[in-house]
Amino acid sequence: MDNGTQNRVTDPEILRQLNAPSGAGKKVTDPGILQQLEAAPPTPTRAPSDATATTQTGQQGPLGYIGETLSNVPKSTLGAFKNITVPLTDPIGTVRSLAQMMQAGQNPTMPESQALMQALGKAGIDRYGSLDKIGETVKGDPVGFLLDLSFVLGGAGGAVKLGGLSKAGKALETAGAVTDPIRMAAKGIGAVGRTAGKVGSELLGVATGKGGQTIREAAQGSEGFREAMRGHTTGEEILTTAQKALGQMRSERSAEYTQKLAALARSGAQIDKTPIMAKVDDLLTKFNIKTGTGGELDFSRSTLNSAAHKDVKEIVELVQDWGSQADDLTPVGMDMLKKRLDDFYTESNNGRVFVTDLKNTVKNQIRSSVPEYDEMLKPYEQSMRLEKDIRSSLSLKGTVNPETAIRKLTTALRTNNDFRRSMIAKLEEAGGKDIQAQIAGLEMRGTLPAGNVGRIMDFAALYRAIQTADPTLLFLMTFTSPRVVGEFLSALGSTTKAIGKVTGPAMPFVKAIPDATLYQLGKFKQTDEQK
Repeated sequence: MDNGTQNRVTDPEILRQLNAPSGAGKKVTDPGILQQLEAAPPTPTRAPSDATATTQTGQQGPLGYIGETLSNVPKSTLGAFKNITVPLTDPIGTVRSLAQMMQAGQNPTMPESQALMQALGKAGIDRYGSLDKIGETVKGDPVGFLLDLSFVLGGAGGAVKLGGLSKAGKALETAGAVTDPIRMAAKGIGAVGRTAGKVGSELLGVATGKGGQTIREAAQGSEGFREAMRGHTTGEEILTTAQKALGQMRSERSAEYTQKLAALARSGAQIDKTPIMAKVDDLLTKFNIKTGTGGELDFSRSTLNSAAHKDVKEIVELVQDWGSQADDLTPVGMDMLKKRLDDFYTESNNGRVFVTDLKNTVKNQIRSSVPEYDEMLKPYEQSMRLEKDIRSSLSLKGTVNPETAIRKLTTALRTNNDFRRSMIAKLEEAGGKDIQAQIAGLEMRGTLPAGNVGRIMDFAALYRAIQTADPTLLFLMTFTSPRVVGEFLSALGSTTKAIGKVTGPAMPFVKAIPDATLYQLGKFKQTDEQK
């Protein structure tokens, strides 16, 4: 008799005592029985009725099933990517396999066709041949299951749309897109990546003291950035580029305005000067300027100071004389009068009020007489205001010290000055030069950090390296050096662009194919090879 049989407890009374609830029955004290109990194998105990454990029927609880499914996601994802990349890495082999499938459909009695169909049928039955197998497929290959589902829903949607049920077909196609785990994950990763890139650039901007926008410009990998960073483009050259762009903006505005004004001249319209002369009389009365019998102006009791007398007299004579020539009262002629008044300057505050009021009257009279003039004038005035804002915010006036202008250009990227950055963007549009990249390169030229945060980080790394005698800690200082960070990000950006030029032509075609379709093509090719 073997040990398992010899040591088994079979006495009914003993078994009754052992199976009784705690504290019930008789206590076993017989030395022989105790010896048997010590030698006997452990009595099997019932597994706890927990949702995560396996039950007596061998079926898994829901929490356990979900947990195992989630644990299989990484492996399932790798398998899915392997199948998806098969048609991309071996397009010729994939097409050959598809041709064999079409041939099998046309000649199903051929041995090769039967073998292929049997292999495909077996693969389908193994995954979805019963409810139990479907459950095992979901658990063991969750990503593959979703791709299969996406393929079926998308295909059904296309078929339903062909049948005339466009709304139902669209709904099925949408469901197919939503159940595509790869595409949905890519959208999420893209959003996370954009956020991470923004946060990372801001952190490097703080470490180098150059700002997040400068770091993002560095990552573009442009030639203009590298030239400025390496000293091949100076600050004065960047300033000259900005000023030329401003001049280009002014020239384009003037050319467009002149072209539209010429079109108005062909209309032959004449503008009534009477309201303008009435305004002159009102202004003379407002500032207590008397008119003599001969038309001469008397400023003896005027509120204007003596410095404005000559200027106002010149303006009044100009307006009174306007209309004496043939084209004076045409839209083009009256626009010229408005420009003359707009260009007029007097040192007297009241004198400027006089001129401005009169200029506005001329402009309003042109607008009321020629409605097209108003449509032409609005973009012109907007461009004028934009130029004024650019000159003021970036100190591009001719009288400003060049160093001041360069400093304002560079700080536009370093600080969160969205207005100045927008002004630089407008200059780029006008001049066709990547001014922001050049400014960023100029900023990243230095080796040492510009801010206190970077300096503290450098000191801490140096102190720790000396304290621990570990020179590798000095590597941390590379994250605070504008030049090192700029060179690395620029190289990375230019490399990414180069790769994009090579792979770019094929990307629209690849993106147009659903992941679920690529997955099925990859699975089919592998099945064809294994048949």
